Amino acid sequence: MWERKDSAMKTEKNFNCYFHHASILVDDYDAAIAFYDAIGFHRYFEWEENGQRKCFLDIGAGPLLEMTQGVSEKDPVHSRLQHYCLYVDSVDGFYEQALAAGAKSLVKPDPYPIHCTDGTVINSRACVVLAPGGEIIEVIHWKGYDPNNYENYVK
Repeated sequence: MWERKDSAMKTEKNFNCYFHHASILVDDYDAAIAFYDAIGFHRYFEWEENGQRKCFLDIGAGPLLEMTQGVSEKDPVHSRLQHYCLYVDSVDGFYEQALAAGAKSLVKPDPYPIHCTDGTVINSRACVVLAPGGEIIEVIHWKGYDPNNYENYVK
């Protein structure tokens, strides 16, 4: 029987890694919000970026679901997953190791402030890489975030 030993992926480098969120693209943001509200997801926080409405939805068990208003193919066969994100304690450490393992840089490690609609600013650091298999991986770190305890999250 499978047993979870530790929620952090330990590496030989100087960072720990946690799954942070997956990102989906929706055509009708308000309808999507209503749907996720109705099935019990909690809006963690919302923001706008490049004219797109976005939010993190708390799925109640750790990782978040990021939802972005946007235009995409209407074909239901095509995936609407944009990227997945890992929370790391060292964005730079992950970035260096990912590039050494064959990933390509899409966004170098840099400050990434998230301006929430309630006026809160979350000061994070992030980078984005294209993995050799073609998947896009974002990594993020922000002070006060505890990947093991969302209830005690401090903005």
